[in-house]
Amino acid sequence: MPKNYKVFFTSYFEKYTKPYLKKNKMAVKLLARANEILESDPYNLTKKHNIKKLHGIKSGEGEFRLRVNNFRLRYDIFKKDVILYSFRNRKDVYK
Repeated sequence: MPKNYKVFFTSYFEKYTKPYLKKNKMAVKLLARANEILESDPYNLTKKHNIKKLHGIKSGEGEFRLRVNNFRLRYDIFKKDVILYSFRNRKDVYK
């Protein structure tokens, strides 16, 4: 699919994700894969990806969740912009 969306990071995302990515090479690859998915199909119209719209979460708080391997990525979509809020390991997300 063509890349129709632009992906942006919040300051929170950068602050907490960069140190983690320096330690974990697999997470870097998974984040790159997630970025490709979000640039082309953030609404999961093709039904190929494990994306869910979270209930009870308002826009601006990460109302979508993408699962890539053991990692969870929370994001919002505003027109053609995808805003990333967090990228964490599953074991840390559901504590």
